[in-house]
Amino acid sequence: MLLASCALLIGLNGVTIVTTSSVASAAVNSFTFSGGLNGTLKLIPADDCGGSSGGETQLDSIVGKLKGSKTDQWTIIVIAPKNGTFTIKPATTGLASSTVTLETPGKNVALSWDATKGSITANGNSGSVNVTLKGTTGGASGTVKIKGSWDCPS
Repeated sequence: MLLASCALLIGLNGVTIVTTSSVASAAVNSFTFSGGLNGTLKLIPADDCGGSSGGETQLDSIVGKLKGSKTDQWTIIVIAPKNGTFTIKPATTGLASSTVTLETPGKNVALSWDATKGSITANGNSGSVNVTLKGTTGGASGTVKIKGSWDCPS
């Protein structure tokens, strides 16, 4: 949502238009999906959903349905080596140093989408992602964009 206001100031040298705007921030603990999966999912923060050892944050309690999938169980795994903002750099083998993975249960194995581009911001038990992911395992297919943030109890 964009809020804007405009004032007209008339002075000796003519007319001046002054504009101000503020952008409302996105909801915390909410993730918007577009592409192969569409919709919004909410994170129910738990005591252990924030930062864990090794720079990995596992957001397990994400609920809701997305258009393009029949499941309502989702996990977002964020790997950031330390606090800060990181650009996704896909690994040629294994996990990249900064990445995001989306998982959901599949018939025999978890469906996974791994980040191919975007950014992560991590700050202890909170952070945000703005990433594009590609289906990689378990029959996951297509490209999915995720934008959202979390703030977990410490």
